[in-house]
Amino acid sequence: MRLFLLTFLLFGNLYSSFSQEIIGTIKNKKGETLPYASIYLLKSKLGTTSSIKGVFQLKALKGISYPRLDTLVVSYVGYNEYKKAIYLKRANQAINITLESSLNNLKEFVVKALPSYPPEKIIRLAIKKTKKNYNKNNTLSDGFYRELIKENDKWITLNEAAVQLKYARYPQKGFGSEAFRAYYKYDKLPWNSFGNSLFHHMHRYVSYIPIKKDQVKIVNLRVSLNHTKNGVEASPIGGPGDLIALDKVKYLYDFFDPKLLDQYHYKLYSEDYYKDELCYVIDFYPKHKSRVAQGLNKKMKSPIYAGRIYISAKSFAVVNIEYQLSIKADFSHHNDYALPNFLNVNINYKKYNNRWMLHTVNTVQRKNKKIGKKTVTYTCLRDLQLEEPEVRKIEFNRDSVSYITKSNQLRYFYNKYDDKFWNSYQDSSTYLKLPKDVKADLEKVSPLEKQFLSINLPVDSLQAPIAKEVAYQHLYPGDTLEDGYNWISKKGSDDVLDYLKAENTYYNDVAFKINDSIKGFYYLYNNMFKAKIDTTKRNNSFNMNGVKCRYQQGENGNTGLYKVINDSAAHLLLDISQASKGKTNFWIESIQFNNKQQLAYSYSQGGGIVNTLLVNKPLAQDTIENMSNFLWLNDTSILYTKTSNTGRWYQLRIFNTSTSADSLIYEEKDKTFDIDIVKSTSDQYVFILIESNDEREYYYISYDKDRIVLNPIVPRLENHSYTIDHKDGDSFYGITNRKKGKYEVVKFPINKSSLNNWKTLYSTNNPIEDFYITKDLIAIQEYDKTTLTLKYVNKATKKVSTMKFKDNIFSFYFNKRKSDTSNTIQIDYESPKTAYLTYRIDLETGEKKVVEQEDFTFNKKSYQVKVLIATTNDNVEIPITLFYDEALIKDTIKGVVLKAYGAYGAKHYPELSMEDKVYVDLGFIIAYAHVRGGGELGDDWYQDGKLLNKKNTFEDYVACAKFLTKEYKIKPKQLAGYGLSAGGLIMGYVANNYPQLFGSLIFDRPYLDVINTMMDSTLALTTMEYDEWGNPHDSLYYQYIKSYSPYQNIKKQGYPNMLFLSGYNDEQTPYWQIAKSVAKYRVNNTSKSLILLNTDLTAGHRGSTNSSTNTSKLADKYALILYTLKK
Repeated sequence: MRLFLLTFLLFGNLYSSFSQEIIGTIKNKKGETLPYASIYLLKSKLGTTSSIKGVFQLKALKGISYPRLDTLVVSYVGYNEYKKAIYLKRANQAINITLESSLNNLKEFVVKALPSYPPEKIIRLAIKKTKKNYNKNNTLSDGFYRELIKENDKWITLNEAAVQLKYARYPQKGFGSEAFRAYYKYDKLPWNSFGNSLFHHMHRYVSYIPIKKDQVKIVNLRVSLNHTKNGVEASPIGGPGDLIALDKVKYLYDFFDPKLLDQYHYKLYSEDYYKDELCYVIDFYPKHKSRVAQGLNKKMKSPIYAGRIYISAKSFAVVNIEYQLSIKADFSHHNDYALPNFLNVNINYKKYNNRWMLHTVNTVQRKNKKIGKKTVTYTCLRDLQLEEPEVRKIEFNRDSVSYITKSNQLRYFYNKYDDKFWNSYQDSSTYLKLPKDVKADLEKVSPLEKQFLSINLPVDSLQAPIAKEVAYQHLYPGDTLEDGYNWISKKGSDDVLDYLKAENTYYNDVAFKINDSIKGFYYLYNNMFKAKIDTTKRNNSFNMNGVKCRYQQGENGNTGLYKVINDSAAHLLLDISQASKGKTNFWIESIQFNNKQQLAYSYSQGGGIVNTLLVNKPLAQDTIENMSNFLWLNDTSILYTKTSNTGRWYQLRIFNTSTSADSLIYEEKDKTFDIDIVKSTSDQYVFILIESNDEREYYYISYDKDRIVLNPIVPRLENHSYTIDHKDGDSFYGITNRKKGKYEVVKFPINKSSLNNWKTLYSTNNPIEDFYITKDLIAIQEYDKTTLTLKYVNKATKKVSTMKFKDNIFSFYFNKRKSDTSNTIQIDYESPKTAYLTYRIDLETGEKKVVEQEDFTFNKKSYQVKVLIATTNDNVEIPITLFYDEALIKDTIKGVVLKAYGAYGAKHYPELSMEDKVYVDLGFIIAYAHVRGGGELGDDWYQDGKLLNKKNTFEDYVACAKFLTKEYKIKPKQLAGYGLSAGGLIMGYVANNYPQLFGSLIFDRPYLDVINTMMDSTLALTTMEYDEWGNPHDSLYYQYIKSYSPYQNIKKQGYPNMLFLSGYNDEQTPYWQIAKSVAKYRVNNTSKSLILLNTDLTAGHRGSTNSSTNTSKLADKYALILYTLKK
């Protein structure tokens, strides 16, 4: 029996449990049992369905408290809903429940005896006569569509639309591929969708995507406020298009699918009138007792519904259908999707000129959501009512069509409220009157008319949250810092969650208002990819430790990793959908096989930086918590690194999969160092890498009779960083910065690894990023000012050559393969104007061959990538890489987006960015400032932008901003700043010290409270950051950090428009230091600018695994920039 287990709302005067279980039988007045009825305890939120014999059982769950008095609710299609108060303490006897039919039997009619047919034959006759009974032309109908959302027992949201429907003739053989492509192509075209509604589009699980000819136009729209008390967006995805796809008669699917008829019980319940039509009334439900694992986005191949069909006795036309999900439908393995706990559908047809046509569709969905320690029930009612159709051809404007796509919601289909239209429309016969109890709930805050009109109010009319201030002092040696917003750092408290939800609501409300003109962004972003991938150019299979694999969707709809047997067969190795069940923001970090093809994988969840390792076995799984990296040492031993409570990789351990023995090999005591595991290209050596921000040391492993020996190569030296690899033979090769200002490729004997045995093969002033060993050559990835270059040196002669490419600025990465024995290499290549491709290069002849390529819909010759130079006040030249469309900026420049990072010696790689490309296609220039603190110009460049030189990073960025403003003659509102993570520190410095330079600033998971994070050594990664920012327990560093740390330097002044994005589970740039900064900026802001905060409550530093969420945030950045331009 299927139980929907929910977390329970606690009421006063609770009873700990039922005295026993509640059991009962559901019957109709004829005494017939009713299979698959829905049974639900309203307060306890405990539910089930009746068995095929009509029997149900509700069991109390251990450790859960229940109310003494509850309401038992029973619903079944074709019958009136049953409700009865029940004392749970006394509920220890069997309950017999009789449901009354909801048939609309008109008493003045006398039902004549009808020809007797088996119910299966009646169904087949109805299918056979579809073409004769239903509309044979493409038609146009006016209609009305409504969505109502209830939170527990209160109605919270109303969305209504006047619509027009273009509807193709009956019947249709299937759902078109063109429509399915539109599902991706038109995603979010005119919408601001947040993509995370509690109610997903039904095509994922109980419906389909209608053919392209079926289109719904939104004529006019009005929406209430969202009165949720829990910050939940529950307006359904899919809109009215979702309901027209439920027309089972038109598409002959599911219980009208001739191939599935034998899998359903069809039972003639009665012969009766439905409205004015004498009908056969047929009940149906699945035959088989076993549950059906149902895939998503798949045609139903199994019976999953129970319901009632009304078929005209005269014509065998289907007049009405009522159905619900039965116990047979098992979607439990699809945890990432918002599947309902309950679904009820009613489809009604009406006759016009002797032809039947879709008239109304009504659905009821129910979903429970765990919010903190409580469970909240959400109910979604949707109604579509259509008027008499006419045969007329008409073309809808693309922006007015409610496409079914991945994430579009009617609520965010941008539309100004037209009160004159609605005052007239709601008096028409098309409009469905709003029930009084619904209206009363929705108007508790303000009249609905006022709520509808609020969509027309300017952004300034929205009230931004103002965080409370609670006196608090940070007591540091020699200093006291007042921090009235420190309470926001108390993660998990109700006050904090309420504040973050209030900020998210404000963010969504503002985004809704300012996103009316971002259609261009969505058109470009979603049309960037070709609808059909050329599989001859890109093979979706790959080799993993000798195992040919690919990712694909299985029959049950789950995504999995499969071993490729041949072109038509594959064996499931890892069900990723099942592995992610019950986990938010699930990331597969690594998958590896041993030589016996035994699989182990690690994953993270909830945005955390700590991983879990799972080792697959025939009968069980080994699980290792709190780890980071791992490697199969042999067929029974796994090396892995253990993670401390501050996120440091501090132990090297070995796990035996045969005995489950787990042993410590090495522990790093210095809290500024991490441990990592690396395998050589040859697979012959395993290296242990111990590193800080400035130093590295390598060991290679010897393994004999379960004894691990770490053989040192070169011990750690101050500011010495090196990388080691092995391809074959008795020598290691490496790259090193042992000589200040120089970078070398070296070779040395494995058994004589001291520095004095390192022989230089190549030396340069430019940073060397990576290298690859071939038979006679060493290929080198060298960073030359602002771009990567591919060089190769002859091992014997030391002759150096450079490989030329079509782009002057580009990135590439080596595909290292141990099987290579020639002088041929393979690289992955891209640039800001060139899509990803893979080259196979013969270094001897210089021949390049494209072996793999991504297909994107662009290849513009007018794209340009170039470098300009800005000069700082201390006469340092700062390179700026620009990407733009020369044709679009020839006469006018829309704006400049200036990005920077400038920390940890990280380098900016000139790669293709989909977001950047969209900006460029809209007339912007994308600029990247290579400021000090980054590593583009070498170690000295990095050292000049860290520790006590950190302010150089900020002033370099300011110099670039001033230069671009002058160079392109742009106004401040045309200049937008963007900083991610440590780059957000730059944004904070600019906001505090140069607010007049920029019109908008984007803070993407920014680092803003440097003092309070660096003073707390219990936080993740703090001690490892001492080499970057300095240890503030030293007063010299404390005072210097305090002088620039953004949070401590916010003051009363006008600020530009600012957008802050954060993740609640971010351990690298914690949510609280971002939320505190927003609160402080807002109360100190003397201008009317927007200060917005969006906190993803399930994400970490990497952001969300939900592509719709990520795309929406890309658009919101653009919306803020565009809003600024219009001011």
